[in-house]
Amino acid sequence: MATETSYSTGSGPHSYSVVVSDLNKDTFPDLIIANSAHDNVGISFGYEEGTFADKITYSTEIGSHPQYATVGDFNGDRQMDIAIDNTLNGSLTVIYGYGNGTFTNAEVHSMGIGSRPYFAVTGDFNNDNRLDLATVNEGTNIIGVFLSFAYATFKIGGSYSTGAFSWAVSVVVANFNNDHLLDFAVANQNADNVMVFLAYDNGSLREQTTFSILTSFHPYSIAAGDFNN
Repeated sequence: MATETSYSTGSGPHSYSVVVSDLNKDTFPDLIIANSAHDNVGISFGYEEGTFADKITYSTEIGSHPQYATVGDFNGDRQMDIAIDNTLNGSLTVIYGYGNGTFTNAEVHSMGIGSRPYFAVTGDFNNDNRLDLATVNEGTNIIGVFLSFAYATFKIGGSYSTGAFSWAVSVVVANFNNDHLLDFAVANQNADNVMVFLAYDNGSLREQTTFSILTSFHPYSIAAGDFNN
């Protein structure tokens, strides 16, 4: 049995999620941790033997309360960047990587106080070979899509309702209908359902199909895969 090794994320940081990616191009996986109470993202670089360095942090602004992060090359320079959704101040923070483990100052995209973005996801939603971003917003019950129209520049690509008081808390993107486009599936915690939004090739979404789950099951996260071969 392997030995457990613990790494501190700080005193009372409310570490909400962790993402794994090679941020400094040394072929070893690194950790990205969203520290909600400390309003920052912590990064711990991995070593060859499977251990990790002490974390360094990047601020997501005071009062932001980051929840989840997603990683991708958002500005086309072949380096890994990080996008973080901030629940309390209703924003999406993007920091761009230099490829050596350091990052630019934060770029912030506001969705409005009270929107409560809960989960972020990335993919090429409009087939222009650039990575776009999307969040599910628990406070306003919408999917917010950000399309990349120039590298390192995003614009609002659309807002799609998940239903009043649905509490959309998680989203996954995958090609659900074999048309080579990325579709969206959303878990609605309060509505006890999953909604699937099929995509058009311009990045917009069609009217959703709803799949109910047993009452009071309150789905909190969602994943996609080929479960029946």
